[in-house]
Amino acid sequence: MRHRGSGQGGDRTEPREIARAGGWSISLRRLGLVFLLCLSLGLSAVVTGILLLNARNATRDEVNTAFALADAYLDEFRGRLAVGPRPMEEALSFSRQINVMRHVRAEVRGVDGHLLSPRGPAPEASEAPPEWFLKLVAGEPREALAPIGRYPDGLGAVVLSTDYRDEAAEIWRDLSAVLGVILGVCAVASLATFLVLHLVHRRLRACDRVLRAIRAGDFSAAPPPRGIAELDDLADGIGALASDLDAREAENRLLQQRLMTLSDSERRQVASDLHDGLGPLLFALRTAVSEARSIARRSGEVAAGGAVGGAVGGAVGGGENGDLLGELDAVAAHAEALRGMVRGVIYRLRPMIEADASLADLLADFAAGFAEVAPETMVRLELGSGAHAACGETAGLAILRFAQESALNAVRHGGASAITVAAAVERRPDGARWVEIELRDDGRGPAAGAAPSYGQAGILDRARALGGEYRRPERGDGWTRTRLSLPLADAEFDVMSAA
Repeated sequence: MRHRGSGQGGDRTEPREIARAGGWSISLRRLGLVFLLCLSLGLSAVVTGILLLNARNATRDEVNTAFALADAYLDEFRGRLAVGPRPMEEALSFSRQINVMRHVRAEVRGVDGHLLSPRGPAPEASEAPPEWFLKLVAGEPREALAPIGRYPDGLGAVVLSTDYRDEAAEIWRDLSAVLGVILGVCAVASLATFLVLHLVHRRLRACDRVLRAIRAGDFSAAPPPRGIAELDDLADGIGALASDLDAREAENRLLQQRLMTLSDSERRQVASDLHDGLGPLLFALRTAVSEARSIARRSGEVAAGGAVGGAVGGAVGGGENGDLLGELDAVAAHAEALRGMVRGVIYRLRPMIEADASLADLLADFAAGFAEVAPETMVRLELGSGAHAACGETAGLAILRFAQESALNAVRHGGASAITVAAAVERRPDGARWVEIELRDDGRGPAAGAAPSYGQAGILDRARALGGEYRRPERGDGWTRTRLSLPLADAEFDVMSAA
């Protein structure tokens, strides 16, 4: 496969971005990360909710069970607390025994409500759960009272209550560990997903670059990298598409070349008919007009010399001959103008090109022929390296057509008085040799938004058929520039490259 040239200047444009339906888009990596983040948050929320619900139910059951046991044990102490010999000591002893247990707390308070027993053990500050978590896990608080001493000589009371702090702290530790594991797994999954998406994104970007190159006409673009089974089919499809487009492009170029050959043959035939048909007729017309003028002059002289019969008759004869001579002069002028127009048409229809003609020879012939068509316009040639290389008949005809059409448009539509044609053979980075021709003039240039002319469309077709590039005229820096680039085979270049 090879690169296909394309016309420029409005006839061929660079691949444009296709409008996205919906007006917005998101990258694959971002979409994957957002999805994974939402999935991680949702999974964490679901797991946390399930753990909290189960822990809350289990905690309440366990705390209620512990409170029931402690309350039953308190019932055994009620008699000793009320009528025992040392009720306060019994109360403090009961408090110490209960506070060893989990989920319940016993306090000895005086009549005024102040605490008489030491506080039970509390979770360390680093392990204590947040208040919101404690409220979320804990159930309704429960209390039981046992008076110390008899009324009215009461010493206080033993207060038995539920205590969710130790169980909530344990649940908070377990939940923190589980959430840490979940977050770690999510982080690892996010990293793995990012790497996978990055790999897929690189493959897709490579496919996109190849497709852009194909859209630009480069069917030899490197195939996308492989390694992912699902993308291999896409890479195979892109390769098959490039091969098919290259084959179709080759067929189109061949068809265009055949059409150009037929068109040039028809143009040569028309030019030959004009030259062989109208040429002799115009020559005969000019000869007849010249002979008629001579006869008119001689008859006028005879009429003037033999006018003895009177001055009136001689005056009449001389006036008639003068009118006749004037009409014959007008016919001769029109015949000459018609002859010039026919020569111009023949010049455009049938350029004489030799198969081994060099680029310099073609442009010299163009300048000489154009001087006859537009003698008031100055044509200047700037020949660079490789200008003596043979172009071949097909490429040479395309070059000559480009120079003729561009120069005529510059004079007719732009009012140009000076035209410069720069030509050279250059080697491109891929090693191929290309004929580069630029024609610039001092005319007005094309009107803004003007559609390409039929001649420019023909130049574009020839450039495409030969795998070249054509840029329509553009105005800038005081000049109107148009450019044609055609690939040149090395065999053709070596014919006359010595110069």
